[in-house]
Amino acid sequence: MQKYNFFCSWDVWKHKHSTIELYGLDGSMIVPDPNFFSGDILLSKQEEDWQTINNDKMLLGIPNKIDNDGIKIANYRGIGLSDMIEAINNNRQARCSLNLAIHVLEVMEGIIKSSENKQIFKLSTRPPQPEFLSEENIKKLKI
Repeated sequence: MQKYNFFCSWDVWKHKHSTIELYGLDGSMIVPDPNFFSGDILLSKQEEDWQTINNDKMLLGIPNKIDNDGIKIANYRGIGLSDMIEAINNNRQARCSLNLAIHVLEVMEGIIKSSENKQIFKLSTRPPQPEFLSEENIKKLKI
C-alpha cells in the first residue's frame, strides 16, 4: 500500500525541513524557498544519488539582498511583473498567463481531491508551456 503525505503551511515562524520536496514516479526534487531565487536545487532519478544544481552564478540567482537573519539572498520578485509589462508592450503571451494560473489552481484543488478520494486526479487544463526565460531575456527585463 502506498502512502501519500502533503504538508503545507505558510504561518510558521521557523522550521527545519526543506521548503518544498516533490516526489514523482521517476525521481524526487528538493527546491529552495520559492519566495526567493537563490539556493541549490536537488534532483534524484529513482535510486540515483542527489544531483545538485547551483544557480548562484545565474542572473536571478545572484544575491542582491540580506534577509532578517543576515543571510544573502536573491530577491527578484518583480521579474514576473517586468515580463508581463514587456509581453503587453510586445503583444505576446506573458509567461504567467491566466491559463497557467487556472492550471496551477486546478493542481492545488487536485491535491486536495486526490487525498480525499484516495484516487489519482486527472487534470483537465492543459495550458501551453511558457517560453523559457533565458539569461538574455533576463538581461533585457532587468534594465
